[in-house]
Amino acid sequence: MPKKRNHGDGALYFLKSRKLWRGVANAGFDANGKRVQKYVHAKSQKEARAKLEMLIAEIEENGAPLDKSMTVEAWAKHWLDTIVPASNPKPNTIKAYRSIVNNWIIPVIGRKRVALLKPSDVRAVALGITDAGRSTGTASKAHNVLSGMLEAARLDGVAGRNVARDVIAPTVLANERGALTTDEALAVLRVAARRLDGTRWWYAILAGMRQGERLGATLDAIDFDRGEFTVKWSLTEIGFKHGCDGDCGKTRAGACPQRRYNVPPGLKHRALQGRLALVEPKSGKSRTFPLIAELAEPTRRYLEATADRPTPTVSSGGTTTGRRSPLSRTTTNGAHSCARPASSRRRRLCARRIAPQELPSPRHRTGLATPPRPC
Repeated sequence: MPKKRNHGDGALYFLKSRKLWRGVANAGFDANGKRVQKYVHAKSQKEARAKLEMLIAEIEENGAPLDKSMTVEAWAKHWLDTIVPASNPKPNTIKAYRSIVNNWIIPVIGRKRVALLKPSDVRAVALGITDAGRSTGTASKAHNVLSGMLEAARLDGVAGRNVARDVIAPTVLANERGALTTDEALAVLRVAARRLDGTRWWYAILAGMRQGERLGATLDAIDFDRGEFTVKWSLTEIGFKHGCDGDCGKTRAGACPQRRYNVPPGLKHRALQGRLALVEPKSGKSRTFPLIAELAEPTRRYLEATADRPTPTVSSGGTTTGRRSPLSRTTTNGAHSCARPASSRRRRLCARRIAPQELPSPRHRTGLATPPRPC
């Protein structure tokens, strides 16, 4: 008489048609109330019993068997397109996640199964970044992105655990960002003081404002009477999505006549021109700081000198035509160069890099390209 299995141990029997041992485990019920059963197969009874015990353990621990067919590449795409936008991040945050996933995570472990990842696979991603000559800061960001992606996989029953939590995140080495020394910062301010639109560097160094916050500062942000400056907006570039459900025949979403900004629901933003838009600051809240005399006086002079410009702002200014240039052109690459002694020609070139003439502005202007409709 065959040995009777206890309740909850599943069923184990031999399939004569396939000449294989089959193990059966109950995995709950579906939406219609029908029992869901999962199967394992092996050539020997011993091997089938071991597989069945692992399956039952997975169901007891996770509520359902793990999806061992899901690759890291497939899960990363699902995570970026579905799970990340649901948390209402900033557009640049999604862009940064996508860059890290496509450039560092998928090339190293994209073909591996999510449920079968090991701590060594997580370390391989960080090692690939540092071997490519990138900073430990990039490796640390990649570790955090991978950890978030695997945590979502654990919650969705794709992986039994988040193996990234078992790996120590790469340590970010000090001074990798190349912060300016006091003498270098003073040198940058001296160069910026000789230019009309170098005011934004004073706000960067003396007030600690981020670049997007400086470029997105509207005229109502400053109060000379009370001596206060309020950070309300941050300038950023946002991609587009189709507003016609793909019926326009355009491949690029930006060419769609009904294009919309690709922003998560609930994100407060203001459309400007092209991909440029104003969004809430990084913290999600406005903040106010005292407008010291070293900032107030240059700002007064700048606003008086640019009063006739079509699109003036507090610190960056607009062009005489009102056109706006891509945000990527307004970089900080010239800071260190301008802080070091150089020839007069070199100083002129560096000064141009510090404060380009064509800077984006947060004011609407008629006659320009029609901005996309807000979502």
